[in-house]
Amino acid sequence: LEEHIGEFVRSIRAWDAAREVGSIELALADCIALFRRYVAGQDSLADQASAGSDLPRIENAGLYNRFLDRAVRAMVDTLRATTVEAYGRRHRIAIENVDETFCLLLYGLIGLTRANPDVDDAVLAALVRQTLRLDPDDQPDDRPDDRAAISTDPAPADAEQHTTQ
Repeated sequence: LEEHIGEFVRSIRAWDAAREVGSIELALADCIALFRRYVAGQDSLADQASAGSDLPRIENAGLYNRFLDRAVRAMVDTLRATTVEAYGRRHRIAIENVDETFCLLLYGLIGLTRANPDVDDAVLAALVRQTLRLDPDDQPDDRPDDRAAISTDPAPADAEQHTTQ
């Protein structure tokens, strides 16, 4: 489990380092693709939990839920320390309770794509945009981009804790 969570965190950091500053729509599209790879990929934990059975065993469902909780927390911690911080340097963050909003968003996206795997990526991107109140027409503030410093900073203690437990 910890290796999967560590892989998520590394993937988020790589996505953040590679994203084009100021291109919210491209960042959303790339983020949704990354999300789909982990939620619906052939090697996802959900597929592993139900392998060889039409119905997942209770033990596997509990394992999946523990994994999901820890993975979401690690992803939120990483996003807060990288992407949210960088966005906040250039734009006004229009949501309150940032961590809780990201938790709600991630759990919701996971549940939606599990219940409706064919949901269009444009719908997922619109939900992210709406939930985070991202305005595609919002112009960045006249503050310098400090993303390089952010993407190379180590993860906060909380994020590391999730990947090493």
